[in-house]
Amino acid sequence: MSAEAFQEKAHECLADIFGADAVSREFSIDTGATDVFNCNAGYLPRLDLAMGPFNLTPERDKNTRLIREAANNWFIQSLIKIAENQNGGFVMNKNPRCLLSIEIEFSGSSKLIMGDFTNASMMGHVGLVIGPSKGDIMNRILCVQQYVDTLRQLEKADPSLFMNVACIDEITFWDILKTFSKRV
Repeated sequence: MSAEAFQEKAHECLADIFGADAVSREFSIDTGATDVFNCNAGYLPRLDLAMGPFNLTPERDKNTRLIREAANNWFIQSLIKIAENQNGGFVMNKNPRCLLSIEIEFSGSSKLIMGDFTNASMMGHVGLVIGPSKGDIMNRILCVQQYVDTLRQLEKADPSLFMNVACIDEITFWDILKTFSKRV
């Protein structure tokens, strides 16, 4: 399955479960923004998929509270547990743009994967980097994750760097989603 096909299918499934208004494809940081990003013509990262609630208004504390409350469902908690296991803990994003930020990486270099980690971590309460189940891309994703872990251990990076990001392959994503949808 191509990254585009995966993105479309994941969007449809997440929208069916959480509602069409809660899930966005190609979500740019300025999408629907009424805060400082509503007129910024500079660099604006874009996520493959984002799930709300969203933090798009100047009411940052209120928006963040709503995001944290929404994180108390089995699907998000499952992703947090994966991040905890992979990173040796979970550190939530203090100012997320959305509840869940998803980057789908099926063909990129390690530099692009590092960018996916950055966007997923900075924009989501929980960040998720998804790779294909076959081939070497998932191995590259896990190598980047290991590199960041080593940087944290050597105190060459902030100890919370990417501690809100989980990395899974596409089969694991579908398995978690299938289990969650049965619980809804």
